Amino acid sequence: MDNIQHETRIRRLSNFFGVSTSNIIEAHVEDLDSDEDDKSPLSDDESSNCSELCNYYDLKVLYESWDEYENLRETFRESLPGILGSNDTRKCIFLSNEEDAGITSISPIEDDLKRALSALTKNKNNTWVNEISRIIINSLQGIESTLCVLQADSKNTIDYDNLYTELSIGVITNIIMETKDNMGECELNRLAIFKCSKCNKITTYLFNEGEQQDMCGKCWSDYKD
Repeated sequence: MDNIQHETRIRRLSNFFGVSTSNIIEAHVEDLDSDEDDKSPLSDDESSNCSELCNYYDLKVLYESWDEYENLRETFRESLPGILGSNDTRKCIFLSNEEDAGITSISPIEDDLKRALSALTKNKNNTWVNEISRIIINSLQGIESTLCVLQADSKNTIDYDNLYTELSIGVITNIIMETKDNMGECELNRLAIFKCSKCNKITTYLFNEGEQQDMCGKCWSDYKD
């Protein structure tokens, strides 16, 4: 993420909360200091041993750099049209008769969606993947139900396949990733952590400027000063 994007984001947050940009940076740094002990990277063994009882945000995902984070997000975005599939595929209903769960319905996109979310989070948090998949599928079912009502009006000439895809991509993106609509309050932001290339501390956000790459808020603020 370049300097213009950083300054734009900080300016938007400043306007949203009605405070100065310096207050936004200071608040971010204070939040990092207070949460430092809770954001240590987790080993693969700790991730794989997570039980259903744990909070699915407890297992943080450490990204090696902002570039890795951006590349994984872009790959996820590009996979969405293929995951959503055609209208005929969406109408299919699969039944699962697992021993522990009994007979339950399964969305036809569930497996592909979980694979994409697992890749996005580097296969580090299966509990998060399962819960977010449930949230997304419920949301998409709401879209499908609404479009079914609209289709009852024979006078409509809307391409419902394209409309479903566009709406669904928008909903999924807004749930998972930072957009101008959610102001950073998204599911992936609550999970992702990084290591500052300058001080090696764990942070929830990275800044890049010139040759200074992948810096935490404090190091970036010191560099700007």
